[in-house]
Parts: sequence; C-alpha cells; structure tokens
Amino acid sequence: ETKGVETAESRADFAKNIFDLDVDTGFYDNGTIGDAPFDVISLFHVVEHLPDPKHLLKNLVDYNLKDDGLLVIEVPLFESFQSRLAKQKWIHLDHHYHLSHFSEDTLDRLANDLGLSIVKKEYNSFHVGVVGMTQSIASLFGYRGMLIHDLKFSRTRKLLFMLALLAPIALIAEIVSSCLKRGGVIRIYCKKI
Repeated sequence: ETKGVETAESRADFAKNIFDLDVDTGFYDNGTIGDAPFDVISLFHVVEHLPDPKHLLKNLVDYNLKDDGLLVIEVPLFESFQSRLAKQKWIHLDHHYHLSHFSEDTLDRLANDLGLSIVKKEYNSFHVGVVGMTQSIASLFGYRGMLIHDLKFSRTRKLLFMLALLAPIALIAEIVSSCLKRGGVIRIYCKKI
C-alpha cells in the first residue's frame, strides 16, 4: 500500500491515472499522512526544493515513519565531479527551483540532527547522473542550454548529434564518479536511532 504527496497536479494525475496510486496534491507541512506510520518514506529530488528541509523532514519522521522504518533521500551531490566540472553551469545548480544544496557532510549532519542513523549510501542514478554529466561535459564545449528542457521542447539535429557523441563518454565518466563516491547524486537510507 502506498500514499504519495505531489504538489504538481499534472504529476499527481499521472501517478493516479497510469499507476492507480493514492496521491495527495496539497503541500505537506506537518501531521500524519493517510494511514501513517509507514515502513518506508522516500523523497527523491524533493529536499533540495524546500526552503526549510529540516522542518519538513522532522515532521515526516516524527509523525509518519514507523520506529523501525526507513527514510530514503536522494539529492544532487554538490561535491560531485559533474558539479566541479561544470561549475556555474551545473544542471542541478538551478537557482529558481533548487533552494538548498547538499554535500555528503551536510546530509550526515541533517540525518544526525533528526535522530537518524544512515545505514547505507549510494552515489549513482542512471538517468539523472548521466544527463547531468552529459550537460557538464557539453558546457565545456560551449553548450549553454538546459539539456532536459532542450530535449523535451527544442530537439534539433545538432543537439541529438552532440548527445550521441557525448553520452557514451558521460556514461563512463559517471560510472567512474559513482565508484569514487562523487556521482551526480547521493542517496541515503536512514533509520531512527
């Protein structure tokens, strides 16, 4: 059984209509959600969009996570190789939507402040990592666009040619980066202490 919270109505409708999931569209601030507490709460690319991530996470954990439950958080890794490579052109340095940025140390402190113990860390995400690395490498050759946006809305032959050339290199670079714990994202699995 699942319960989702998604503030974008189009995405919530997609989850409801395609996957028959139970999804609320309100913004969560505190209190219980649905039939809480839950065995697992996952936040994939959510926390970086929040003005006060600690407040929301504390409420989620306190009101909605079982004592032996698992909290999973995935965010872009600020100290990733793609971030260092692209600098100000890094795909996840999106000032309009990404209000917080996380290093491994800041996530460790956040988990500790919430009374959580990190039981596992991962540094890979095939789609997010490879796309981010492709954009980072392309920025070195003068590409100024936003790859995801351009692939969706202004796909040109030149863009597809660039992607065909750079994607294999980006894939290898992201695999190596992930093995060195500097992939484009970090995913932590936490339990209550």
